Amino acid sequence: MNLRLKPLAIALLSTTLVACVSPPDGSLPKAALDDALNVRADALPQDVEQELLNVSSQTRSPALAPRQRRFNIAANNVEAKSFFNALASQHGISIAVHPDVAGTISLNLRQATLSDTLAALSQLYGYGIEHKNGVYQVFPNGVRTQTFNVNYLMLTRTGQSQTAISGSSLNNSESNNSNSRSSTTNTNHNNDATRITTESTNDFWQDLETALTRLIGENEQRVVITNPQAGLVTVRATPDELAMVKDFLSQAERQLKRQVVLEARIIEVELNDGYEQGIDWNNLQAGTGANISPPHRVTGTTVKPYPGFLSPIGDMLGGGVVFNFTDGNFSTMINLLQTQGEVNTLSNPRIATSNNQKAVIKVGTDEYFVTNFTLESTTSSNGNVQQSPDIELKPFFSGISLDVTPQISDDNRVLLHIHPTVSEVTDGDKRIDFGSGAITLPLARSTVRESDTIVEARSGEMIVIGGLMQEKQRETTSGVPVLSSIPLLGNLFKNRSVGNLKSELVILLRPIVVADNTWGNELQRSRDLLEKWYPEPQGVGSIENGQVHVSAPVRKMDTGAF
Repeated sequence: MNLRLKPLAIALLSTTLVACVSPPDGSLPKAALDDALNVRADALPQDVEQELLNVSSQTRSPALAPRQRRFNIAANNVEAKSFFNALASQHGISIAVHPDVAGTISLNLRQATLSDTLAALSQLYGYGIEHKNGVYQVFPNGVRTQTFNVNYLMLTRTGQSQTAISGSSLNNSESNNSNSRSSTTNTNHNNDATRITTESTNDFWQDLETALTRLIGENEQRVVITNPQAGLVTVRATPDELAMVKDFLSQAERQLKRQVVLEARIIEVELNDGYEQGIDWNNLQAGTGANISPPHRVTGTTVKPYPGFLSPIGDMLGGGVVFNFTDGNFSTMINLLQTQGEVNTLSNPRIATSNNQKAVIKVGTDEYFVTNFTLESTTSSNGNVQQSPDIELKPFFSGISLDVTPQISDDNRVLLHIHPTVSEVTDGDKRIDFGSGAITLPLARSTVRESDTIVEARSGEMIVIGGLMQEKQRETTSGVPVLSSIPLLGNLFKNRSVGNLKSELVILLRPIVVADNTWGNELQRSRDLLEKWYPEPQGVGSIENGQVHVSAPVRKMDTGAF
């Protein structure tokens, strides 16, 4: 262990031990424990930090905020300016009160910090309280203007994923006039089958302005101005409304900046004999102590767009098979899959994305094929016929694509929209007869396996999507060594067989929520426990009619100094 952590380790061990007893005098052990807890979190070794965050990399936590004293306060109809002056005198802080601040204050607080007191005054009496350059500024309850920093990109992001079964047809059309004759062959798409289209549009700054306008109301005295270039939001409203705006922006920015690391394995399993109906997930569960079950599945569907694809398990469940695997270890799942067939990893992408932001991974190639063909024939005045073809090319993707959109909850559950696609495009010549002749065009023959589903999982759990099966023909050649390699005669010593090979596509996906200030939160929790076990000697104070009275220090947890 790093020598710098030795005092901290002793302190944490001591904290664990003192939890079992009630010390008569905690001044000495508390001082030692408090000093140990003040060790900066950036002294933590990187390997320990990575273990705490459960991700491969994470920034180190900042130092803890200084602890504020707690006190009791009792004020009854105290003039506002006198109250703030007494508050400044007792706490040794600087408070500047606006001349228009008026009214009386009545409060009865126990074990409250200075921040708690000021927040209560702002919410109950509408005072605007700001802390600038070490001075607390108090403003009356009226319309004010305040500018907030909002750190977000200036962009509009639109994403779309589509899963469909569509049919296409080739149509021939002819047109005549006095000077020309044309023949056109084109492709019309008749989308008359299953279709799922998922769209997401993110215009943060426009949505933010709309939300803030609804929050404070719309009238001539209340104004919301956004400046995306500078990352600023200026709001004109009352202090209590400005406090709501500040709280809204703080929570929105925190949620927007939450991140999740998405690790995926796209695997093809060539099934062994006896598993022609697909992977037996019950046997996989029996081979491990982890839980394989679909309790968190929200909705889903699997599209089987071309003949030759089988999905018996998916048909029984109304789509692809979606499981949650609590172990979260890719190696464990791959080893289990190897018991039912030969495992071939097609891709193992890894990407990090922010909350509610679509992440797209695409590995493959785009090949161009003919999608539209037009042959125009023109007859000139001397009777000559000239033909000019017009060919339209479009790209067809062949490879693996995966788009995922996560939504992270406060308890580190992740709701995911997942759309994996594995496509194979091969050449296929098509002969088209247009009356006076024929032409052969290179067309695309596409084989697609894809799924579109919404599923929920905890951080670190593995999501398993299966049931996407395919059947292929495979030719196997065997022969007698040496003799089978003899030219011509070698065929007599060879054996060729053609059989069907069934394979199942399995997608493994593991979301890991990137924790924020994990180590700092643990230290703060230890400090709160320390304060509970060893309360400081504090006094009891009261303000009445502008007079402040403080009693002698006592050592009780439910009292405090003003």
